Amino acid sequence: YIGLMLFAPQARGQGFGKALLALLEEEARARNTERLFVGVVQANVPARAFWLREGFMPMKTLGPVKVGAMTHLVDRMGKSLAR
Repeated sequence: YIGLMLFAPQARGQGFGKALLALLEEEARARNTERLFVGVVQANVPARAFWLREGFMPMKTLGPVKVGAMTHLVDRMGKSLAR
């Protein structure tokens, strides 16, 4: 499960997320991991689009989940690492 992947606004859109995810996938495959999961706040449209582009598929909606003073719906997304 990928817990959290955040980049400063000025670092977004430069390929850092894609590069980091490629490294995570490589390491996960080396450890015989079959699938990766991530939780994405539904309201975070750019993040959801990133994970979809990278092959993650929505599995189920969790929530409402309270984070600090805010409440969110979170989409659990998964990606098979089978080649």
